[in-house]
Amino acid sequence: MFRKPRLKRLIASVLSDMFHLEGARRLAEEAANEEYYAQNSVETYKSVGRWAEAEIRLGHYDKARRYYILSLDLQKKRFGTGHVDGQTYTYLGHVALLEGKLSKATHYYREAQAADKDFNVYTLMGQVALAVRQQDLTSAEAAYEQYRDALVAMADEAVKALPIAVITAGLYRLSPNRYQSEAEAALKKLIAANYAIEALYLLPMLRTPARAKLYSADINRCLEPWVEAIQTLPVEWRGEEADPTSPTPANLHRAFNKALKSKNGAWDALTPYLAHIFPMNLLGVF
Repeated sequence: MFRKPRLKRLIASVLSDMFHLEGARRLAEEAANEEYYAQNSVETYKSVGRWAEAEIRLGHYDKARRYYILSLDLQKKRFGTGHVDGQTYTYLGHVALLEGKLSKATHYYREAQAADKDFNVYTLMGQVALAVRQQDLTSAEAAYEQYRDALVAMADEAVKALPIAVITAGLYRLSPNRYQSEAEAALKKLIAANYAIEALYLLPMLRTPARAKLYSADINRCLEPWVEAIQTLPVEWRGEEADPTSPTPANLHRAFNKALKSKNGAWDALTPYLAHIFPMNLLGVF
């Protein structure tokens, strides 16, 4: 039977995936506070981590860093220093990367590798994004080649389509001619796995609006139910819809379809949102 704070955390995860970010943040914050006051340390660090992810998606990097560090401290107190989740270090690396603190990002990704016993595709995602920021194709390809077999083995897992797409898009950014076909394949897998918003980051890298129309039906088919579903949420969670800069399904649906009708063949309507589409924005804005 689900406890109320855990249920809030799970709903926050769903809202975060739908990019209804303020609603996700509020639920995750409530779950973390309720678990903390109930002195449920195991669930508290998970809820605090979910809260931190909502903040990173909202672009509140200082808050995200503080909450990830809190989650890390809770894990150390509960399980011991040598038994923390490497994923927390990975996300601290992502925060540092988004803040432009590349040496700090490098440190955290190394800490993540040391903490994890098995391959973590999200850490590799960050390392390739770091190489993109450094314009270092050699390091990006070396990391990719080291784990190529593991990536191939998980290629059909829908949930892994997103980190693999970030890795592939990073390689494409550094060497477009060499990784064109891989990037096109990653785009198709994103859309097939219902990562429509993340696909909107990759699409302008590969195609003009005129050449992107073959994807429009599938992207709209994903976004439109999300727009409708969000309208059924409590009114206090829907305030961000009024913010034209927030990458919500409604805003992105409008921007995407406006760009498709652009007479100048540019993605101008969509471009302002690209810097806010996590985790694709680990690669920077082109």
